[in-house]
Amino acid sequence: MRTRRVLTSIFLATLAFGSQANVLTESLQAGSAEEAVVVATKDVLDLISSKRVAGDENPVRFYAEVKELLDPIIDFDRFARSVMGVWYKKASPEQFETFSESFKWSLVKTYASALTEFHGGQVRVVPVRGKRELNKALVAMEIDWRGKTYSIVYDMRKKSETWQLVNVSVEGINLGLNYKSQFDSAMKGPKYGRDLDRVIAAWTNQIGNNDSESGEGSDAR
Repeated sequence: MRTRRVLTSIFLATLAFGSQANVLTESLQAGSAEEAVVVATKDVLDLISSKRVAGDENPVRFYAEVKELLDPIIDFDRFARSVMGVWYKKASPEQFETFSESFKWSLVKTYASALTEFHGGQVRVVPVRGKRELNKALVAMEIDWRGKTYSIVYDMRKKSETWQLVNVSVEGINLGLNYKSQFDSAMKGPKYGRDLDRVIAAWTNQIGNNDSESGEGSDAR
């Protein structure tokens, strides 16, 4: 359904950052996860409203540029392992690499579509209850867009002094668990015969198809 695509787009849109290298460095090596997220989202609304993109003119180059922006802030491999769940242990290194790349590009292309949808929104960090840990943090944000407030909670991990996102919940929907459920259902369902290569291929074939959601056109997404 379109709602899931919009929510995923909101999550990705709030992770975009401006093109200056110092913004990237600051966000990843900030003293706290909150600072990392705040710095990383500093220029996103300006980026969206000014439409400094060329997706219609050269989508291949555009997607590559978006991927370059998102690579440092999202731990795509860890995210992909979580989505594969128990099936990750059954995957060869080559199968995992193929799926991880497919998963990465699916998020990148979802983000790219989001750039044309959000205008004039306001993003803010809100307090999160619970015990704070040295290398783990939940960062909650709210984005006001078109008269509605959306909530986003980022699951952040710090490794080698760098904060990265490993999962996210949008409007109470845990996207990592959602994708994991889809992958598991595809593996257990009759359509692909528990063939990991076929499930990965089905996921890959759906990349960029924003109108196809879980239960609509594919068992793998």
